[in-house]
Amino acid sequence: MVSNSEFWSSHMAAWKSGGLTQAAYCRRHALSLPSFGYWRRILRRQPMMPSSPAVVPILVGEPESVIEAIEVHLPNGLQVQVPVGMAAARWLPTVQALMTC
Repeated sequence: MVSNSEFWSSHMAAWKSGGLTQAAYCRRHALSLPSFGYWRRILRRQPMMPSSPAVVPILVGEPESVIEAIEVHLPNGLQVQVPVGMAAARWLPTVQALMTC
């Protein structure tokens, strides 16, 4: 069974890629326009984290120098430097909060 959040998330993604107005999209898919607006606001406030993290291969070569921090470029344009060796539990909540900015 699909949750409300998943249901509306899929509709938001389809609406954004379809080029229709909100009203036209709702008419075409028999959705309530006020509900569409409500869920659009709710989902916009939630951090956009994938339900299952993607695995991205990282190739490591011979280091030219000692790396003290890793720089992360977030989709919203912000950049974060994370010290090498810092546990994810310490920096991940901060990165998630910055992604909502």
